[in-house]
Amino acid sequence: MFLFFSGCGKKAPPVYSEAYIPKAVVLDFYIKDGNVILSFIPDYSGQTSSGSLKGYVIYKNSRLSDMKACENCSVIFKKTGTVYVRAGQEKVVYKEEIKKNYKYHYKVIGFSSNDIFSEYSNIISFEY
Repeated sequence: MFLFFSGCGKKAPPVYSEAYIPKAVVLDFYIKDGNVILSFIPDYSGQTSSGSLKGYVIYKNSRLSDMKACENCSVIFKKTGTVYVRAGQEKVVYKEEIKKNYKYHYKVIGFSSNDIFSEYSNIISFEY
């Protein structure tokens, strides 16, 4: 009976209880020549663990400006790009073409070389 319930115990990749990956802080933007330029600063204030910071995934939600949003509905984000960073990089920039008469929402999340993710950045919202 004991042999029936025994196993190696390895069921999933290890979970790092104290993992810290620098999140993006001060997510900001400006618009130039039909492009949005996002910029943010990696938060290196914590002790990085679980692999080094590899980059950031950019998430976006967009809809026509004249579309009414559901008051109680959550904003659904889709991956729109990835930015890779160098060790100790102080500022990260991402550029993307946007369309007129749309509302946009962006947020960013960092990831490590071991595929551990940071917390999400603040969300920026604007209409173009």
